[in-house]
Amino acid sequence: MRRDPDAGAHPSAAPRPPVADRPQIQVTTPAPATALSAPAPTTEFPEPPVIGKAPRYAPFFTGALPESRAVTFGEAVPDTALDGADLTGLTVRGASLRGDRHRYTKEVRQDAMGIWQIGDGVTDALLVCAADGVSSQWLSHAGAAQACSLLRDHAAPKVSKFFRADGDAWVTDLWEDLADVICREMNRYAAGLRIDPKELSTTLAAALIELKPANPERRRYVILNVGDARAFLLREGEFLPCLPEAHASSDAITSTATSALPTSVGNAMTARGVLGPDDMLMVCSDGMSDPMANGPVRDTLAGWWGGERIPSVPEYGWQAGYRVASYDDDRTAVCVWGRGR
Repeated sequence: MRRDPDAGAHPSAAPRPPVADRPQIQVTTPAPATALSAPAPTTEFPEPPVIGKAPRYAPFFTGALPESRAVTFGEAVPDTALDGADLTGLTVRGASLRGDRHRYTKEVRQDAMGIWQIGDGVTDALLVCAADGVSSQWLSHAGAAQACSLLRDHAAPKVSKFFRADGDAWVTDLWEDLADVICREMNRYAAGLRIDPKELSTTLAAALIELKPANPERRRYVILNVGDARAFLLREGEFLPCLPEAHASSDAITSTATSALPTSVGNAMTARGVLGPDDMLMVCSDGMSDPMANGPVRDTLAGWWGGERIPSVPEYGWQAGYRVASYDDDRTAVCVWGRGR
């Protein structure tokens, strides 16, 4: 599904020098302004950070506008989406970025994300989600966005049930029923467009996080998942996976196809846990999780997001846009810290 950008995706671009050989970014603090002083020069914003081996092509930033069939259909989405909020006892940051491959081929971003407060009159929760449209399906970006919004609409009346559920099996049953409703709605949408529902195929990872916990030091969360979108808990400097690997089953050697809404849900996975004040919970597409198999990427992200300081929304977006060789997919990550900023 991915192309290695080092394998000639951009033949006209000159090789970039190794990270160690590049000049360091220096920001000069201007002298205090006086009545006769000239305006201070504008400091150029630094390029996206490179972690480990650099790609051989220059960063595209936004690249060309999409020209794919999806645009003709009227379903284009922004190149980049940033969001965030500073809540009582919680901080959330989200970024969904079009990958270099889609920028180069003038295709739309197929990822989507969502950040909402929902409730059923008894329990209030923060809902965050990351969806990754299947690359081979031309309307999967629409399916990704719809999966997020449908989850918001249909999870709200069931929030209390997810947190009252006694045992993991009950949580899984609730999620399977909810996923079935989402699939029916997506199939109905596809019928209205007269397209095959498979063309909306998307993975999904989401988290429900208590907004008003009985004990703020032990704030509960529930993970909901279909496909290879992932979830991690960052605790004491280490990213702990909340879900098993997407292809960890015994039959993975014969099939690498991932589960996806609305036509091939497969195993709808769930997990539960507690978000402490020093923890961070992340749901993300594989454009974020796949590079994290690289130790320097994982360690750098842990350094940025595991300390006392929580980045602002623009800074978080710049960090999420890091570059590393061989990874050019769309990238989406929504992070929730268990404390206020």
